[in-house]
Amino acid sequence: MLTALSVAIMYIGALTGVLDISAVVIASFAVMLADFELRIPYNLMVYAGTSVLSFLILPNKQTALMYILFGGIYPIIKRYLCSVRPRLLSYALRILSFELMLTAILWLVAKFFMLDDYTWIYSHLWIVYLVLTPIFLLYDYVIELVAGFYYAKIRPKIANLLT
Repeated sequence: MLTALSVAIMYIGALTGVLDISAVVIASFAVMLADFELRIPYNLMVYAGTSVLSFLILPNKQTALMYILFGGIYPIIKRYLCSVRPRLLSYALRILSFELMLTAILWLVAKFFMLDDYTWIYSHLWIVYLVLTPIFLLYDYVIELVAGFYYAKIRPKIANLLT
């Protein structure tokens, strides 16, 4: 169910063209939910199922690529990186993982989709990292807020319904 919901959200985002990154972010919350409630291997199954289906179904393969290389896997990676101490090292590893994923996305999109639009990005790559790193930190913070809200407000209500 989480996989189908993620693919549907990303399909809507891929069709609009302007909501593709937002759809990837929203779909990543399904992996986070699977990670909270079901843990490994189910969070990986949601990630893998959504990745394969989105790559096969979505008309815009770039959206699927962003999910595969960032949006779907980051909530799983974040869980482990949050436990690293000291906290400054944890943030440094999260930023490093984001920049590695961003580099992979930019390289794959440019190589396999043969887009000429990315020539500007390569000539001004430092600007791309300078702009996207704070946006990533905001995304990381939002994930923490959503997780806190889920544990404090939503999970107890679900537990009450099931008992």
